[in-house]
Amino acid sequence: MAQRTYRVMVIGGGIAGLTTAIALNRAGHEVRVFERYPRIEPLGAGLILWSNATNALRAIGLDKAVCSIGQPLARLAIVDVSGLTLAQTDARMISQQAGATTVAVHRADLVTALLAHLPDDAVATSKQFEYFSFEGGSVVAYFADGSRETGDVLVGADGLHSRVRAQIHGNHHPRYSGYTAWRAISPNTGNPLLGDDVSTETWGCGLRFGWVPLTGNRVYWFAVKNAPEGQHREPGGHKQELLRHFSDWHAPIPATLEATPDDAILRNDIFDRPSLPHWGVGPVTLAGDAAHPMTPNTGQGAAQAIEDAVVLEHYLSRYRTIDGALRGFEQSRIPRTSMITTLSRRIGVAAQIENAALCRIRDTVARLTPDDQGASQIEGIVNWQAPQIPDRSS
Repeated sequence: MAQRTYRVMVIGGGIAGLTTAIALNRAGHEVRVFERYPRIEPLGAGLILWSNATNALRAIGLDKAVCSIGQPLARLAIVDVSGLTLAQTDARMISQQAGATTVAVHRADLVTALLAHLPDDAVATSKQFEYFSFEGGSVVAYFADGSRETGDVLVGADGLHSRVRAQIHGNHHPRYSGYTAWRAISPNTGNPLLGDDVSTETWGCGLRFGWVPLTGNRVYWFAVKNAPEGQHREPGGHKQELLRHFSDWHAPIPATLEATPDDAILRNDIFDRPSLPHWGVGPVTLAGDAAHPMTPNTGQGAAQAIEDAVVLEHYLSRYRTIDGALRGFEQSRIPRTSMITTLSRRIGVAAQIENAALCRIRDTVARLTPDDQGASQIEGIVNWQAPQIPDRSS
């Protein structure tokens, strides 16, 4: 029996939405992405794509295109404010075992690469999604400009504040982590600590600083601080505040901050959401941060969105009914994304300890824990392959 193809509407033009559209388009489905902004801007800071992400990209023929714009990472290290290594992960070894590279990429470069693999007419901009309804066996999406679009399937990939999710599960405020984060891309001033193919995360007391090398002599950095939700929203003044906190930390942190223009620094409070027992209803489902927003402590947010895209395509292409495909997709993904969301939140709690005595205990435990024990936990996440799903389309 020939594979069934569907008209799929994807709400949201971020990493989840674009990757989902590419995966479905390459499988023969008719896909359109609806983005609320006038254009999909290649904005944002950086991210790490572990082997599970690049393996998922390989399943849809995108691994070479994405790895070509990424910086391969040899190691990831946790250090203290003086630069003493507390723990490290051999990313090169894990990549070899998983059969796929671990790379750091600029989010803007990734979005640009994804857009290049979609037909020009696959993305509609200035389309603020309002709500959906079911009519005559189809799903209808309504937009703020008064227009409507009809399809067989609707995928909500519209992020942390997803309107698709809100219609299904209620418009609940996301769960605040207790800390805020600054992020930026800046010139790479060099890393005398461990080298330019090593990503470091420095743990203080209620403070953290991450340093991730990128291609093009650039570095992605992030700073994290315990703070009340919504404490500071005015633009500007970020660099001076950060230098007050981090000027006496090990090199190259102060130099990296000094090299960053203030207007290049983004600040966002960090949120996630509790896991759901199901994501969608009927011909509607969720993907990426709309389905499973997580704190960034495992570096898996983008990777899980990419995995979603691959698994969703597998189910839609192999199941006889849309409802069976979407519910099967959700049942396949929820245990894994729930586990990673929980783990990420727990890591954040430990990393953001503020009491000095507890910080010393934490750092001692981290230093005495064998590196292979920490690596085994990471391997359990990144040694992922696309599921083998029986063909149930007949």
